[in-house]
Amino acid sequence: MEYKKRNVWNLDDIRLLVTSILRHNKKMEKVGEELPHKTYKELIIFFHMFKKVLNLKEALKNCNQS
Repeated sequence: MEYKKRNVWNLDDIRLLVTSILRHNKKMEKVGEELPHKTYKELIIFFHMFKKVLNLKEALKNCNQS
């Protein structure tokens, strides 16, 4: 039950995760510092579940080119 309560992602969490991933180039240790209320495992699971939906790979590629 505790895990389910913690695993809720609100819009602010998602925005912060995406901007942090782009800023830190998928270095989840750094991303986790910006989302201390999420576990490393939660960050990884969310990233892998939604990277295609949120088009994160393309966004990362564009950030690295500029």
